[in-house]
Amino acid sequence: MKRVAAAWFLLVAALSLTACGGSSGKSSKASSAHPVKLTVWAGWSASTHELKVFKGVVAEYDRKHPEVKIKVVGDIVDTKILAAIRSGNVPDVVSSFTSSNVGKYCPTGAWIDLALYLKKDKISLADFTKTPLYYTQYKGKRCALPLLADTFGLYYNKAMFKAAGITSPPKTMSQLTADAQKLTQKNPDGSLKVVGFDPASGFYDGAPNKVLRFASLFGGHYTDAKGHSILSKDPAWAKSMQWVKNLIDWYGHDTEGRPASGGGVGSGQVPDDGHARARQALQRPPQRPDDQGVVEIA
Repeated sequence: MKRVAAAWFLLVAALSLTACGGSSGKSSKASSAHPVKLTVWAGWSASTHELKVFKGVVAEYDRKHPEVKIKVVGDIVDTKILAAIRSGNVPDVVSSFTSSNVGKYCPTGAWIDLALYLKKDKISLADFTKTPLYYTQYKGKRCALPLLADTFGLYYNKAMFKAAGITSPPKTMSQLTADAQKLTQKNPDGSLKVVGFDPASGFYDGAPNKVLRFASLFGGHYTDAKGHSILSKDPAWAKSMQWVKNLIDWYGHDTEGRPASGGGVGSGQVPDDGHARARQALQRPPQRPDDQGVVEIA
């Protein structure tokens, strides 16, 4: 299942710096003594492993291309991108976490059409997967390219499953519900010590996105064959939201002591979590504890 609301793109920024970013005259005169200086805005925050990895890739490019010097700036959100566009003081390249804004930036010229540059550098769109290509363009205008798309899976703690007598990860929603209840532990005062599966957790991806993800597990669709929205008509959406409510009701609305945000699978507070772990090597050092596993969410 692809992430819808938090897909990330590599985008060439706009307006006043279009000529600077794409001028072949300046590029031809650039040298290691007088490199072209470019600024790249990235959404990852300074404390994340992702930004360190991204900066490492950029540094490798700089070493191979001394005629170019790239500065990476993290902690960028769309409000900063919009403010930069309005002020005219824009970077050369930006990344956005918000796929829905492509429809705003493309037609207004806030992000330039990359078609000519892709053709010039012989970059084939066939190298990208189909779905993110669709939502990084608008009405045929290729103003963005995919940077990252997630595949979601169920991330679970093998040791806690074994201790609860569960021999394999769940394959259906009913199994997930039963396992979540079996894995849940409470403190003597009734507060939650371990939550088997937290359907409303913010953690990394945010609760609203999680609601969207659950709907597809009940067979939900966003549009019909003609492309019209059917969110209010497709019963799978109501079923998925009812499932979330039922599980929260089972835990208890008045229960105190829910694990703090960030208390994920590895913490021992949440035995399993539907999460975007396809990027695990990017998020953290490339090793996974032996007691943690990942299975596909279908």
